[in-house]
Formats: sequence, structure tokens, C-alpha cells
Amino acid sequence: MEENSQNTPRAKKKTARLTYVNIDEWIARFLLAFTNGKLPEILSVMQTVGYTGERLDGYLEQTNELETKNQRQKKEYSEQYAETESFDTLRVELSKQFRKHRALVKILFKGDVGAATLLRLNDEPTIAYASWVQLFANFYSQIKNNPQLLAEVQKVNIREADVDDALARLQTLRALKKSQRKETSEAQAATEARDMAFDELYPHYREFMDYAKILLSDNQLLEMLGTVVKR
Repeated sequence: MEENSQNTPRAKKKTARLTYVNIDEWIARFLLAFTNGKLPEILSVMQTVGYTGERLDGYLEQTNELETKNQRQKKEYSEQYAETESFDTLRVELSKQFRKHRALVKILFKGDVGAATLLRLNDEPTIAYASWVQLFANFYSQIKNNPQLLAEVQKVNIREADVDDALARLQTLRALKKSQRKETSEAQAATEARDMAFDELYPHYREFMDYAKILLSDNQLLEMLGTVVKR
């Protein structure tokens, strides 16, 4: 089964493998192969094609570095998801309030071209964040800064406190959006770093296992490296 792209290193897609493996499983395979590759009965055979204990230790160090980058990538994505969830929740709440207030004000100022133009009551709200924010900010800011409008909207139970709250929460939403973009960038960078580490290590693992499958005639030794042998 193909995994989500954040868990599936891009290097794996360069190979001719027919199945995709989660990055955590790849790391487990690397650790098993390079650790057990140092066992005397395996190392003595693999040394004939240049694999020493020191060389395998180097691959294990790379594997540990890959694991560190993998954990960082998970952390960054977790933070991105948290910021996105907070942003989405607040935007839904503000949108619901905005729709209600706007609908009330449209009725209140029906036929008042000046108020409709000032508050952009004839503009249709869009899903696009930037356009929606402008419409939202204009609506509440114009009311807040115009004593006459502020007095009028109280007739439909839109109090000054409601306007202040909307504008304050808009600032929170903007801060969340900024933070979300930052977390997204950091998550992408962490994924790139992890995938580069995988790209560097995978060919060494593949070559080691290719040699092992030829040189180790003992099925049990191959299975100690993580290769399932059909009996």
C-alpha cells in the first residue's frame, strides 16, 4: 500500500520496487541489516566483498541520523497540523458570526447605497482567505470607526463589544495564518532533509543486501538480515 507522501521518502519512488514501505519500516530494516551484519558468522563472509565492522558502523551512524531527521519531520508536521486545526476552527467561528451580522446589516441598510458601498454589502464572500479577510476587516472596521454606523447596528443587536471582539479575533486569525505558513515551511524543509538522508543511505543498504543474497547460502543468516526466505 502506498503511504502518505510525508511518510514515504522520495528515493524509494526511484527504485524498481513494486510496493511502497513506510519510512519507519525502512529504518528498522537498515538497523537490522547493518547491526546483524557485524555478527561474526555474517561479517566473515561479507568481508570478502569489502564490508568491515567499521564500514557497517558508518552505515549505522547514518541510519541513526536518518532516524533523528525522521523524528524531527514528524514533530514539524505535528506542529503544522496543530496550527492548521486552530486556524480552521477559528475561521469557521468567525465566518459564522460574519454571515449572521452581515445578513442583519443588509436588512437594516436596505436601500441605503452609501452604507452598502461602505460596508461592501453587495460583494459576495469568497472561500479565498485573502479576499475573505479583506471583506471581514472592512465590515467591522468601518462600523468601528463610524459612530453613526455603530449606533445604527445596535438596532439589530450588534454591540460595540461584538465589533471589538471580531476585530481582535481577526488579529488572532492572522497570527495563526502566519504561524501556519512558518510551520508548513519548516515541515517541508524537514521532509527534504529526511529524504536526502534516505537517498544517501538506501543504495548502500540495497548493495549490501544484494551481495548477502548471493554470498550467504544459509537461509537462517539471510533471515537475520531481514530477508524472508521461502522454504
